[in-house]
Amino acid sequence: MDSIDVPIEDPKSRTIEVNMGGGELVEFELSQLAEGEDGVEPILDIFESANAKVELWLICILEFIRIGNEVQAERMAELGLKTKRASNELAAQVPLLLVLANMKLAKAKKAPKLILPNADGDILPPSTLTKGALYEQASEKINEAQRIQMQLGENFDMVGFLSVGIMQLARGEADGALKHFDSISQREPNNVFALLGKARVAYTQRDPQQALVLFQKVLSLNPDCKPDPRIGIGLCYWVLNSREKAKAAWTRSLELDPNSWAAELLLGLERLNVVKNVHTRREDRDQPLIEGLRSVAAAFRASDQTSAAAAIASSTMHSLESGAYSRAVKLAERAMQFADTRAHYIGGLTTLARIHHMQGNIPEAQGMFEQAASESRNSSLLADIGAGQMQIASGDLLQAKHTFGGIIKRWPHEPEVQAIYASLLAHPHAGLSAEEEKAERAQARVAFDRIQHTIDNTSADSIRDISDDPDLFVEMAKTWHGNSIEKAAKAYRSAAEVRLKNEQPKSPQLLNNLASLAYLDGDLQTAETIYQEALTSSVGMEGSDVNDMKTTILYNLGRAYEGQGKLDEAKEAYRQILAIHPEYPDAKVRLAAMCIAVSQFDEANTYLKEALTAHPTNLELRAFYLYFLVQTTSTGSSSAASKAALDFAYTTLKEHRSDVYSLCAAGWLVYRTARETKPSPRDAQNEQAMKTFRREQSKNFLRSAEFFDKALSVDPECSFAAQSLAIAIAENALAPAGSSNEDGRTRVANARQALSVFHRVRETLTDGSVYINMGHCYFANDEFERAIESYETGLQRFYNGVHSPILLYLARTWYAKANREGNFSAMQIALRYLQKAVHIQPHDKAILFNVAMIEQKAAEMLIALPTDQRTLAELQDGLKQAVHAQKIFLALASDKSKNLPYNPEMADQRYRYGSSIIRRGPAEVEKQTAYEQDAQATVAAAMQRREEEKQKLEAKEKERAEEIRRQAEALAEERRLAREQVASWVFVQPDYEPEREKKVAKKRKKKAFLNGSDDEGGQGMSSGEEREEHQPRVKKSKKSKKQKKFVDPDEMPDDAEAHSNDEDDEESRPKKSKPRKKVVAAAMSDDEDALKLKNKKGKRVISKETISDSDED
Repeated sequence: MDSIDVPIEDPKSRTIEVNMGGGELVEFELSQLAEGEDGVEPILDIFESANAKVELWLICILEFIRIGNEVQAERMAELGLKTKRASNELAAQVPLLLVLANMKLAKAKKAPKLILPNADGDILPPSTLTKGALYEQASEKINEAQRIQMQLGENFDMVGFLSVGIMQLARGEADGALKHFDSISQREPNNVFALLGKARVAYTQRDPQQALVLFQKVLSLNPDCKPDPRIGIGLCYWVLNSREKAKAAWTRSLELDPNSWAAELLLGLERLNVVKNVHTRREDRDQPLIEGLRSVAAAFRASDQTSAAAAIASSTMHSLESGAYSRAVKLAERAMQFADTRAHYIGGLTTLARIHHMQGNIPEAQGMFEQAASESRNSSLLADIGAGQMQIASGDLLQAKHTFGGIIKRWPHEPEVQAIYASLLAHPHAGLSAEEEKAERAQARVAFDRIQHTIDNTSADSIRDISDDPDLFVEMAKTWHGNSIEKAAKAYRSAAEVRLKNEQPKSPQLLNNLASLAYLDGDLQTAETIYQEALTSSVGMEGSDVNDMKTTILYNLGRAYEGQGKLDEAKEAYRQILAIHPEYPDAKVRLAAMCIAVSQFDEANTYLKEALTAHPTNLELRAFYLYFLVQTTSTGSSSAASKAALDFAYTTLKEHRSDVYSLCAAGWLVYRTARETKPSPRDAQNEQAMKTFRREQSKNFLRSAEFFDKALSVDPECSFAAQSLAIAIAENALAPAGSSNEDGRTRVANARQALSVFHRVRETLTDGSVYINMGHCYFANDEFERAIESYETGLQRFYNGVHSPILLYLARTWYAKANREGNFSAMQIALRYLQKAVHIQPHDKAILFNVAMIEQKAAEMLIALPTDQRTLAELQDGLKQAVHAQKIFLALASDKSKNLPYNPEMADQRYRYGSSIIRRGPAEVEKQTAYEQDAQATVAAAMQRREEEKQKLEAKEKERAEEIRRQAEALAEERRLAREQVASWVFVQPDYEPEREKKVAKKRKKKAFLNGSDDEGGQGMSSGEEREEHQPRVKKSKKSKKQKKFVDPDEMPDDAEAHSNDEDDEESRPKKSKPRKKVVAAAMSDDEDALKLKNKKGKRVISKETISDSDED
């Protein structure tokens, strides 16, 4: 907001009269001040020589200001001050000093905040003063005026106080300015200039509500006030989030004053904010952008030397995009020099750094970005990002990673920053260890996950900077390679969708990557479809790398065809590659591989030789050719082919001594040759020749170990070399010549040492061979259960239960276990594994020999077992298997083929031996039958005896139960008779009711009182019955015995003995369970005395015809 102008009235008269002295008056029109130097100089001379009144000086100064001639106004003010100083008119100096101070403050509004010493576009004149310098000059004038006022013993008038307040407000001393404005308001509550000052102070101190009230009061007092309070009203409404009201206030201000650059600027910024709003749709952004830029440009043209220039920096990007770097530099430097706030200065500096970046001046741009970040105290996100980007551009990835790590801590919810930081983590810098690199890639995946979650759960408009960037999704997909095919594929699909949404052509590279993920996921049909789409999208593309791209897509398409068994289509794809690149080695390798698969070795050899001729130093190609030669030696068992493979490995090692594949292949070939080479029959009979043979064999074993050791020194994680050495240890191949592995302790020690190696290899290599070798070691140690576990793990985990070598190893292990334990069931399990192997390789005669051997051994085992350790069914099954084994042995012994995997003589011997087993079969069956019949008879007899004993026990139990029942019936009958007898001579009367008992007790007390007797005998009573019913209760001696009424024994309570002798005590106790007394009458005669009941232990009932009342009774 503008500062407050000097509140001096405009002159009412346009004619000035100057008293020259001696009664001479000089008149001139104020319009002469606008005639230039010729009209001004005479007037100045007149004023100076006549020492005109200060009021006339002020009128002319204000006229100069009104017509916009600030230079002449300041010159006249300085001349007037000089004149009044010369005449020592102190009072006249004060208004001139205040006018000069206000003119300095007015100039400071348009002055730069700082002057760039090395400005390139916005070069200011050398005489330009900064705001600070002008503020100092204004302060000096005000201080001088204040000293003069103190000399005169007076205080500042209204103008003085306003001047001081305006200066303090301009310098940011809001509290001091408010005191001066308050002092004015106390004297003149409706002084609009004081109210404007107070409103500005309230707005500066972030009290928009109070500022709004003050601005509105100014508007009501003076609708035409300058500066326009509507500008302040709009700012307050904006801060109070009443955006429409703010816009209406600025629009009205612009309508009243079309030259108001402040209103124009604010309306332009409001339009640009609409564009930046994330909720504004894309199609609704173009018009506000055009309007905003037009308004800001108009404001800049109206006032290009004010703080409004700082706001222009936000709109310079359209100049950057159009390449107008010189204009952009000028605008950025103007923003820096004329900015009133640190944020505007940082914005200009950041824009200038971006210009240098776009021009390729990386060091200069980096320095400016870092300066902006430092001066903003890391509060400018754009400056921080720019500094980090320059570090990336200069190759300092480590420092860039630290920079963005700090940014993401300060701005954790900025997707753009997260994307850059994740990308830095995904591309490790030099010097990282393998573990650190792995950890950083894991952090990158976590960061990309957060970004993906933000994209999935946020509107596209609010994150359009990253959601519309296909390269971000490609980067994300590359990070997930090897960890999550699903997430990588999702990222590639997102990249393709963004390109389609942005109306960009399909990317063959992107489609190729997406298809490759489908291929790795096993979806070969989808991979084939996408590869074909990628190939189609590359048609019509031009460039040096188009053929390379087509070659890659064609190769991947060929692999997809191969995976689906479409060999003809695959060959066609590879031939198309060779038509583009005749010497492309990978295509020839795949063609050779397909030839090897169908045993077309000559054609495969041709392809590989052609490739090697064109690329003799390609180690991968040489490795595949060595693999081809090794495969040839394995299938043909040719010593010449083995020698050719070994020679090729040696040739490769001469040029590439550290080639791990060649080292391992050479070691394996030498080891296999040493192990499979056998002495001739004549040498086998010669002890000296055998010693020589063993020495040569030992040398070859050690030589192979040297190859494996060299391979491990080059690649410590080479599992093939480690396994090979472990195998050599387990087979005692590295022992000195002449030593044997037959010794049990040596074999166990070697197997344990080899197992330790295999356990370490298993941690790094996921392959079935590791478990096979571990099974071999356990087998060598006779740990059959663990060997079976290892074989089964390898079979199921890596071969889906179908692998004939492992099936044979399992059969061998179960066979050894059966022999050791004499277990026919284990032998049958071994047989089942062999039968599975026969199903896989039905023409393998060695497996058939083993099947017959196990069947015959099972029958032999059963015949040798005692009768109590076998069953007739098992024996019969074993003999059937022996018969089947005879047929196999006979067929194998009769086979006249060459190179049989077994000895026909051994088959014939097993056949003859099997005949003897079968001959023994009937006798063993008869023997087993008799045994089982005897056993069954014994069991039946035992069961019969047990049944008889059981029946006897049941009979005894039944008799006992019957006796108990009879006793119970007799007891019940006795009880019934006793009850009938008692019932014949006893009648039980009902208990007294509570009310009747109370009346009887009351009558007893009354009668006892009238008789005056406390005797327990009840004197004065007419009869025994009356004494029974009406005698009052008195306390009896402990020695006396109570008379008891006769009651039915069945109705006697269980605690009758606990009855107290003191009836009064009993009545005084709280309601406690106690037996009730029952009144009975004799059934024999009405004249007899009342019967008494003695309730002692045993509940004895005494029945007499006459019962005495004495205590003894």
